[in-house]
Amino acid sequence: MRDSPGGLCYPSRVAQESETFPRGLIIHERFRLGALRARGGMASIYEGTEIATDRHVAIKFLKRELLKNKDMVAMFRAEAEALEKLDHPNIIRGLGSGMFGGSHYIVMEFVSGPTLRERLKWGRPERDEALSILRQAAAGLDHAHSRGVIHRDIKPDNFILDKNVVRIADFGIAQVGKRDSESGTETSGVGGTVIYSAPEQFTEGGRVNPATDVYSLGILAYEMFTGQTPFTGYKPASTLNHQVPRAADAILERAFHETPEERFSSASAFAQALEAAIRAFAPDSTPSRSLELLTPPEPIKAVVSDRPPSPNRTEPDPRSTGAPWVLLIVVLLALAATVAWLAGIGPFGR
Repeated sequence: MRDSPGGLCYPSRVAQESETFPRGLIIHERFRLGALRARGGMASIYEGTEIATDRHVAIKFLKRELLKNKDMVAMFRAEAEALEKLDHPNIIRGLGSGMFGGSHYIVMEFVSGPTLRERLKWGRPERDEALSILRQAAAGLDHAHSRGVIHRDIKPDNFILDKNVVRIADFGIAQVGKRDSESGTETSGVGGTVIYSAPEQFTEGGRVNPATDVYSLGILAYEMFTGQTPFTGYKPASTLNHQVPRAADAILERAFHETPEERFSSASAFAQALEAAIRAFAPDSTPSRSLELLTPPEPIKAVVSDRPPSPNRTEPDPRSTGAPWVLLIVVLLALAATVAWLAGIGPFGR
């Protein structure tokens, strides 16, 4: 599977000669190693099988040359720790981790499907599809936040669309339970992808909490509805997509507000507010539960006479419609002249 710095994405083949471990290798009598699927800057990812269940898995190994890098080892182990805490249908599940062959490894569900980034290249999602993606992503994030895990790298590349299910991947820079005793928030140490990351992730002494992921989710939602991020000449989403009402602009802007306290308290609160605004103001806001195909009525049929048209019948000439009136006037004038002559009136007198 293709490897981002800490994550798991859509499958891509890698040349077999670059493999580090041989196929068929048994790891701690639990997993059988398969083909190498991806090699990234931090890790290599193999297909594999969970022996007891015959389940298809992905096995991720930290590169051996990074074993002396304490920061990289700490990030890799933090990802394993995060996955151990999480169990949600919208998050790729971790199935185990440890050391083998002198390297750290993580075993995860094998998920095949395009990333949201790849989906966006096909075109902007329709309203209901975008809302479904947002709703599922928010549910997964709320679960992670409830377990003390802040993702810190929410972006389209880290969402895998497994059929109709959204799966959050790449907890490589997640913070797990390192809470500040006074503020109750996480201490920021590593930033995510700049264009999607909240300002506090790059501020010295900045604190991250669930609102940090809400910020990134707001940027992602804006991109799904408009086809661009809000930093390339910001315009309200409603001016770029007729399916987004003006009421939704304020909700999106609140989600990626630069001040954490001004954002929504949870990812689901944001997703629900945005969906409510869009469905309340959009003209076709209430989709039918089931599609009903209605049979159209019978078309009106022309009535055809059984009698053939008369061969001598002709249409009247419009110019002939005034002839009877002319004849009547002539008769009346002749009658008047006769009466005048008999009475001896005027020039008609005897």
